[in-house]
Amino acid sequence: MSRIYKPIILSAVFMLLLPVACDKVDKTASGVIGFTSDIQTKAIVEKVEDVQSDGISIFAVRTPPEGDAAIVFDNRLLSYNGTSVTGWSYSGDIAYWAPGQTYDFISLFPYSDDKYSLDMASKTVSFRYESSLPSDSTEIEDIMYSHHHRSFVAGGDASPVPIVLKHACSMLSFKVRNASSGDISLSDISLKGLFYQGSCSINSGISWTVEGSAESGTSRYSGVTGLSGLPVEATVYYDLFPSRMLVVPQPVVSNSGIILSFDVSPSDGGATYTISKSLANVTGVSKWEPNKSYIYVITITEERILFEVQLIDWVDHNIDL
Repeated sequence: MSRIYKPIILSAVFMLLLPVACDKVDKTASGVIGFTSDIQTKAIVEKVEDVQSDGISIFAVRTPPEGDAAIVFDNRLLSYNGTSVTGWSYSGDIAYWAPGQTYDFISLFPYSDDKYSLDMASKTVSFRYESSLPSDSTEIEDIMYSHHHRSFVAGGDASPVPIVLKHACSMLSFKVRNASSGDISLSDISLKGLFYQGSCSINSGISWTVEGSAESGTSRYSGVTGLSGLPVEATVYYDLFPSRMLVVPQPVVSNSGIILSFDVSPSDGGATYTISKSLANVTGVSKWEPNKSYIYVITITEERILFEVQLIDWVDHNIDL
């Protein structure tokens, strides 16, 4: 399935009206637990049908004032069936609100039957992640998450649980502008030294732990097609890599080994030279954080090479679902 970056507006109420209950709850004093989402976000999907077919994993734990907690949802599939009133439903038995309980809901997109794991005691969902190559956009996975906490009392708020999705990863892009006196070509483009594996834990917040060691030598982000014949442009910026990258959130300033490098060849026959820059020395960003998108801008002039980094908006367009 080809995947590109496009935003999604999920605007549907997710409910199930089934006759069987999975929790021993007094249904006369509660209501059906449903889900709603009316938000604007961006997933790496090509069309609305991809979101509908991928579905959402839902987890929930309820905790009484005294006694043991109980699992309400343990990786239920919230899916689009196109037949119910809302078009969405969750798998398994229906669940009801229990008065006097507090609830913690965690939702993750896309659905996976084996990627996520729930720890009931800490009310935490965890998963491992490995960044995909920017040259293989069909494998880039944008995991998004939502958390909702609610204390429920008899006759209280039994409205659908809101799913407000955020991105678990950081997004990077690299742009270059030729402000020199003549056309240039770029080759041997690489980004080395970053951690590309990590473990993520989600509860009321999100935390990441990098795994393995930072890369050195041969990089996953190298060997991409070079840029030939870049003209002198006042405002045009070119992508160094074939697509934006989703990466494990991690420190940048404390890792001087994260190095962007490429060769520059003047089209007039001048000598080829190498640009190599530690991103730790690009002021403005000390770490890549979840749900944030960063753009590194490189301007090549006759006298110097300028590096800048900006925090940019993730959303570009709208799609109604």
